[in-house]
Amino acid sequence: MENVCPNPKIVGYDVKGGLSEYVRIPADAVAAGNLFVVQKDVPSEYLALAEPLACCVNGHHRSRIHLNSTVLIMGSGPIGLFHLQLALLAGARAVIVSDPSATRRAVASTFGAHITVDPTTEDLSSVVSEVTGGLGVDSVIICIGIPTLVNDALNMARQGGCVNIFAGLAAKGWAEIESNLIHYKELEVTGSANSRRADYLTALQLIESGRIKVEAMVTDRFPLRSAHAALDKAASGEGIKIAVTHETI
Repeated sequence: MENVCPNPKIVGYDVKGGLSEYVRIPADAVAAGNLFVVQKDVPSEYLALAEPLACCVNGHHRSRIHLNSTVLIMGSGPIGLFHLQLALLAGARAVIVSDPSATRRAVASTFGAHITVDPTTEDLSSVVSEVTGGLGVDSVIICIGIPTLVNDALNMARQGGCVNIFAGLAAKGWAEIESNLIHYKELEVTGSANSRRADYLTALQLIESGRIKVEAMVTDRFPLRSAHAALDKAASGEGIKIAVTHETI
């Protein structure tokens, strides 16, 4: 389980890198097979999305989504949009996306969401019940770190369903849940963290082949000299993915 290694060394976290003209990759990372050759001429800002997509590929495998599944995705940021597309590729027959942002719900619709819901003005549980004939969805993926969503997800999953806590929860991650929902509904609750090399390779192939749409996810681009402005833009919550490019440094 390389993605949950007890002694991780991650470029950009444990090893300095990024937001520079050149990045020095440690020799042990090269020896471990952590460099991948791109097969097609794809813009770098799209290839950069292979990392979060790889994490979603890992989470997708732990969410038990199959042909004809019903799926609820809570949160429609970049992660939610990736999970939406992966669920559709897996053959899900109904994917519900919940997000309070009208802009992000609109993007989810263009990416193929069957139903989008504003949880601040609509009863998400009622929508799920209507879509599934009162059964609940087969899989729920929590893509936003709000602790109260965990119990909501348990309530909206069907008997024998799966809830994947993909997002790290706010603060220390404490969430109050009705544990009998897990017991009596025989739910499978999974977590997913980071990705494996195999997930990263899959992510690259999905981007290169065009099966995962990334163009519309990069909403803003900044040259390297304006990296601070790019970080401010990302912190504002506007846009979806903010790219810092090496052109016109």
